[in-house]
Amino acid sequence: MDKKDQLILNLQGEIQRKCVEISEKKSEEMWTKFFILGCILFITLPIITIFIGINLLLLASPVIIYFAFCLLVLIPIMLNNKKLGGRAI
Repeated sequence: MDKKDQLILNLQGEIQRKCVEISEKKSEEMWTKFFILGCILFITLPIITIFIGINLLLLASPVIIYFAFCLLVLIPIMLNNKKLGGRAI
């Protein structure tokens, strides 16, 4: 076996650890950029809609109606499911 091959075999664990570290760093940078973009949109979108003249409640009402409908449909299912901790009536 060559000295180079032996060195590569000895450093295989460190190489793998470094690859995982680089991958985690890239993922962390991506999520940081995503968070900053979300913060910017959270601040600017209401301001833009106010200047355009769109009411925010008009935009939020379909979402509120959807969540209310889901809540009404899913509560009885969750209460009757014994696996989720509910009890059968």
